[in-house]
Amino acid sequence: MKRYEKRITASFLWNCSPEKAYEWLSKNWEEPKVGGFRGFARTEFDSARRPLEYLLYRRNDPLIDIGLAQYGYVSSVLKRVFRRGDSGVRCAILASPALLGCGLLQNDPIVNLSAVLKKGHFSELEALASNPYMNTDFYENLLNRQKYFAELTDKNFKIMVYHLGDNPRLATEYDEDFFDGWADYHYNRIFKTAWELAANVPATQEWAYILNHFLSDTVLPFNLDNKTQVIDRWRIDPPKENNDSYYVPPNSFYLRSRLADLLEANDELLNSPDLALRRSFYRRFLPWDYKDWPDFLKKDGEEFLETACWNPKLWSNQTERKKLSALAWDCPDPHSDMQMPNLYKGRESYYRKEHPEWFYEEDDEFSSEPDAINRQTNKLLTKIDKKLENLMFRTDEKQKKWW
Repeated sequence: MKRYEKRITASFLWNCSPEKAYEWLSKNWEEPKVGGFRGFARTEFDSARRPLEYLLYRRNDPLIDIGLAQYGYVSSVLKRVFRRGDSGVRCAILASPALLGCGLLQNDPIVNLSAVLKKGHFSELEALASNPYMNTDFYENLLNRQKYFAELTDKNFKIMVYHLGDNPRLATEYDEDFFDGWADYHYNRIFKTAWELAANVPATQEWAYILNHFLSDTVLPFNLDNKTQVIDRWRIDPPKENNDSYYVPPNSFYLRSRLADLLEANDELLNSPDLALRRSFYRRFLPWDYKDWPDFLKKDGEEFLETACWNPKLWSNQTERKKLSALAWDCPDPHSDMQMPNLYKGRESYYRKEHPEWFYEEDDEFSSEPDAINRQTNKLLTKIDKKLENLMFRTDEKQKKWW
């Protein structure tokens, strides 16, 4: 930014409405990428940014302060805003990528992490745990309760672990255009630490509830020791009464099912005496390896079908999808609540939104939409090309025989 442009912008920011100042901050901010090691680096800003943010800070307006908290880069400004801000401002800064660039454990950080962990409101702990821009060491220190996190109470530790399950960082695989073995290892290290928590925390239903949420979207680690032993320590289900027709599986049941995703979806998992582990198989099996998979309905009934509806491999192929639909409608329905057909329709709506390309073939057949016509035409041309190639090949073969 040239000097005269900086003066013009400064004049505008000093005299504009708080709404316009907030808009300027939001438009002049770039969110870091989640998924690449370098993507978590603090976005660079030119020398003009510092005086402009300080000017906005001097206006001492609540709306501008929340804008600075969300989209500010300047450490000294954010530090002052955090001190005078309300809970919303503090939450915005605790969820900001600016914390990574400036650090939390340095001599003069933006945020006094120790004070936040000791006295911070639950919403502030949630914001910090949900921040996807921190480095791997931050998350590992939290999960291992090291450094400042050693001061966390058991209650606050559980709160932060639970909300860490909503953090996109733990649900995002490494994605970097530039190959870097160390960066890859450093980024993926947190996933192993996350899953190891199931081997270290007390085996209670409360922790099963927390871990089931925490691990529900967390990327699977490359390797983990003693997988079977980790699963076995969560066999703490209360006994089921024989006459209990409304039995609801406990949290430990669903946690075992998620932990079983660490195992290969093979015959051993399919034949496990533990239904929780078989559910893991149904969510992940490959239909081309188990061509008679509809017969699994005889084995586990609605438990199978309910879980199989979450298997993307059954949705990405039209033939397998038709089989799943038929099972949903043919499944016994003693309460006449249409539970399985409704579940199927719900998952179909989800996958149509997330993966519309899976449904092009059946949707295009009778569609008059331009895109559908183009796909039909391309498909027809591809068939014609293949037939022409076969015809030319046969002609060549006949000529060779004649010669």
